Amino acid sequence: MKQEKYHLLSGENKKYPLEQSIRVFFNLADNKNSSKTVEYGTLARNKKDKKAYLFTFDLLMALTLSFSILLVSVFFLAKGSSTTASDYQALQTGSDIAAILDQNKVFDSLDYDNIEIEMEKLLPANYDILLRVEGDFTEGNGLIEIGGDIPINQPLVSGEKVGLTDSGTLLKITYFVWVKE
Repeated sequence: MKQEKYHLLSGENKKYPLEQSIRVFFNLADNKNSSKTVEYGTLARNKKDKKAYLFTFDLLMALTLSFSILLVSVFFLAKGSSTTASDYQALQTGSDIAAILDQNKVFDSLDYDNIEIEMEKLLPANYDILLRVEGDFTEGNGLIEIGGDIPINQPLVSGEKVGLTDSGTLLKITYFVWVKE
């Protein structure tokens, strides 16, 4: 693209079309024959400038749209789960109790009283728990329930673990945990 340079004489008032790239120079010397000139500014924007503005606008629109989608998705993810941090803590407490009892071989005896004593040692004071141990054993027709009664009008969390006794009996351990009132 060829750029034309014009020297404006004092008092000259020309109008140029916007698409024509024109640069204005002022003569620094009083002498008309002097070659010293300085660029003052651009009267019209060239096509590269227009592309830069469009690119910047496009970038801003893309960033706005991306952040909007991110904020909406975070909002819906947070609203989608009604489980609170205390529910997760109660669930983790039940999981830990079942894992410790299994690791300490408390379930090997399948003795109701022994399991209850060891469970009460591990249970925090503000929680209550019901452990349901199911398996292929003769005590209790393959089902042992240890702990408190499940509350009717109180939220609770539950989880399951699998255990194995020394005699090779596979156990399904279901735990229900809730906060005491």
